Amino acid sequence: MILQPSGRRGQVDEGTSLRAAARELGVEIESICAENATCGKCLILVEEGRFEKYNIHSRRENLSPAGAEERDYFARRTKLLKDKGWEVGQVRLACQCKVLGDVLIHVPEESRGDKQIIRKTARERAIEIKPAIRKYYVSLTPPTLERPIADWERLARELETTIGLVRRGEEHLPRWFDLTIDYQCLRTLSSTLRKAKWNVTVSVWRDREVIAIQPGYVEDSYGAAVDIGSTTVALYLCNLRTGKLLAAESEMNPQIVYGEDVMSRIQYTIGHEDGLEKLHKAIIATLNKLLKLAVKSANMSLRAKQPVEEEGVASGGPSTSLPSAQDERPRNDIKVEEILEVVLVGNTTMHHLLLNLHPRDLGLAPFVPAIHSSVDLKARELGLQINPAGNIHV
Repeated sequence: MILQPSGRRGQVDEGTSLRAAARELGVEIESICAENATCGKCLILVEEGRFEKYNIHSRRENLSPAGAEERDYFARRTKLLKDKGWEVGQVRLACQCKVLGDVLIHVPEESRGDKQIIRKTARERAIEIKPAIRKYYVSLTPPTLERPIADWERLARELETTIGLVRRGEEHLPRWFDLTIDYQCLRTLSSTLRKAKWNVTVSVWRDREVIAIQPGYVEDSYGAAVDIGSTTVALYLCNLRTGKLLAAESEMNPQIVYGEDVMSRIQYTIGHEDGLEKLHKAIIATLNKLLKLAVKSANMSLRAKQPVEEEGVASGGPSTSLPSAQDERPRNDIKVEEILEVVLVGNTTMHHLLLNLHPRDLGLAPFVPAIHSSVDLKARELGLQINPAGNIHV
């Protein structure tokens, strides 16, 4: 039996309870119901397939079949399985199944009795703040029968007139022609403009593409920086306007269950038809989890500081020509959908698995990657649950 992510492995007697077998190998699995299949603290995942590094073939059939109590537990929790992306049979209760043969078991963090505390702090540095996402407040004149200009062209012209936000195109085209708008953003443009009575804050990526339009005056933008390591994933939530670090979250890289090092993971994608899909989905799920945790942590921290900040006069607020601060949403109510940019870094194998690029050639001479240069793509293309139009820079 092999237990991940700890890497513990060893022989156990056939018929041993999985929870007891894990304890023998030095891995404590939670349980508070006296092994009566009611608390669900001992959830584990059974991996299927051939694992060349360990020279075993892990099968779900190598654990005893689920009994009535275990089946009843999962029958009442179909939403849990769906939300986690787990299949019936893949997830078991460690206290209810017995080891009958070779198995590779992944013990989720919430099931570990000896939970690992992972912390990666960010150092304070003096840097020039030049975010790729900038916000512009614009007040538009509503269309009339005399001037029935389309909503997007009206907004683009206003950005040119009031801010000078243009990229010169061909001579016969308007100066604002090169400014584009994301398709998802375009779909909600008309309703947002009218709901906001034509006063909106426009988020623009690299001064060339509108990716978000919010009613009224919105001051702050949010982004995340992520280090995808072979062992640990660390995520930092930042305020793009001020450069301030709002929260940091980290977790074990879930791909470790398929191999402890990059070569093992490359081999797993080569040896399993669905190997790449599994490793790709695993890291995306973890990133989405860390994004939500970071936003939650940031909001809790901001709420704790809010009373202190409100005693004095806020600095760096909007100018007198803009709506007053009371028109803003409270700064302790950040939403995941407001994250407009995520920057991710990692070694070449982590890079390929993240982007769903097959890493087979990284394991074969002359070890050529699919791409060397950086990549920009939409959050919706990668499955990251931030603003769908948000930019992902890898």
